[in-house]
Amino acid sequence: MAAIRPRTESSIPNDGREASLFRILGRTSRAMRLHLEDTISDVPGGMSAWLILRYLHGAGPSTQADIAKGVCVAESTLTRRLESMEIDALVTRTVDPEDRRRTIVALSERGENLYDVQRERSDSAAAGFVKGIATSDLEALARVIDGINANLLANGTDLTVQGRGRRGRLRGSRRLNNSREDLRDDT
Repeated sequence: MAAIRPRTESSIPNDGREASLFRILGRTSRAMRLHLEDTISDVPGGMSAWLILRYLHGAGPSTQADIAKGVCVAESTLTRRLESMEIDALVTRTVDPEDRRRTIVALSERGENLYDVQRERSDSAAAGFVKGIATSDLEALARVIDGINANLLANGTDLTVQGRGRRGRLRGSRRLNNSREDLRDDT
């Protein structure tokens, strides 16, 4: 993977700061995601399966609707991913005895074991992202992102990132979490 040069104050042009900030955040987000994807490469189904494992580990057995909302994917996409994860013996799906229209999804023993192993690798990767950065700087970054999110809300933006299908139509949704939670999140 190619190294990304760190930005210095002098490398950020005075004009067009907003566009530069957008590029910096986008590049950083992509680089972190690619690194994390490499870290969890042992998870069948990659990042989407890892997010489901994380969700189920934290929430316990859940309905497909709750999982879809929790990991920010469309239910149709989630159904396909859960089918694959069930084939890989990472989850179990059962009909809810109280409402036979709903399906309850739970981690299997193999899913729990894989989560435990990958969690250690993921934590190590996340720690590497912020190595050498002062806690006060991370807190300042969280405040800046909170400010950006507040401005988005003030402009009427629902902090929901919409996915786009092949034809450019909006589909599904992704909730942007509070940035302070994201900095402490257990990726």
